[in-house]
Amino acid sequence: HELDWVVWDGSTESLAAHKKILEPTGSPIASLDSIDVVLVPALAIDPDGYRLGQGGGYYDRALPLLRAHKHGVVYSYERMEHDLPREPWDIAMDSW
Repeated sequence: HELDWVVWDGSTESLAAHKKILEPTGSPIASLDSIDVVLVPALAIDPDGYRLGQGGGYYDRALPLLRAHKHGVVYSYERMEHDLPREPWDIAMDSW
């Protein structure tokens, strides 16, 4: 399964529960080149911007397709002081 990229208007009414998270709903974006910024959820991020996700591989497959700025979203205590395990397909976040 692939990620569907949609524009989120910021309202809670346009979110739907999927597994453990709320996801924006709507029509998929036709051109990924129109995406400027992606907020990428993470369980942890290391000093080089590499993230630990939920293990589904959705972002591992989707992020290489984007030229958008990738911002990892974590709580301050999820910023690690040491490197996380990395695989060749992992993508570092541009900011976090």
